[in-house]
Amino acid sequence: MENWYKIASDDIDGDLIEELSKDPFVPVDSSFIDSIAYYKLAWVLEIKLKNGRKYAFFNVPQEVYEAFLASPSKGQFFNTVVRRNYTAS
Repeated sequence: MENWYKIASDDIDGDLIEELSKDPFVPVDSSFIDSIAYYKLAWVLEIKLKNGRKYAFFNVPQEVYEAFLASPSKGQFFNTVVRRNYTAS
């Protein structure tokens, strides 16, 4: 899973390169999740847990990311929506 976004720059456009060059992680208020990131051009949701593990979930629509950020319980949203509906690596 680590460095899934390291793609040859000749294969992707400038907007995606710019998106991937930023630190996209947003800290969240959760006892389980440390921070989340979303790469809208690639539809990838990345999650850092408090225990240090990182996961990437693929084909995640931006609306799911926005709902995740707005959810009162990030851990519950992660378990009921993200884990059950999207492929991880």
